Amino acid sequence: MTPQAILDFNESGLTFAHLEREGLVRYVAPDELSALFPSMITPSAVTGGVELRYYGLSEENHPLPIDYCRYKIYWKPQTGFAAHAKDTRPKYIQPPQTPNRLYIPPVTDWATVLEDASQTVAITEGISSVGRASYRDWE
Repeated sequence: MTPQAILDFNESGLTFAHLEREGLVRYVAPDELSALFPSMITPSAVTGGVELRYYGLSEENHPLPIDYCRYKIYWKPQTGFAAHAKDTRPKYIQPPQTPNRLYIPPVTDWATVLEDASQTVAITEGISSVGRASYRDWE
């Protein structure tokens, strides 16, 4: 696990260990990232990554794992001339030819939320923002 990944999750108010135990995230080694994204990543370019698992809703509006995930990439620092330019490497990637999807936090009682129009639903950009909003009292 990369130290930066642990810091990222800790800064969001979550712990990687807890999310990993719940099956929501997992560490991905450089070799595996390279195998998943051979045209984008070489093992020597990254320190690792985190697989972020996505959920949908069942017919009863309960969270249900789906066959979709995105990856937060932890790139090694650029060297030479590139170190002085803006880093344009993507922070998050997903398998080619897959659409973007809504991240539905599995810790939310969606059946209750969707049955009660007075419930507040916040739409944010980014899984970290969702984490801060949804998982704060979960641990």
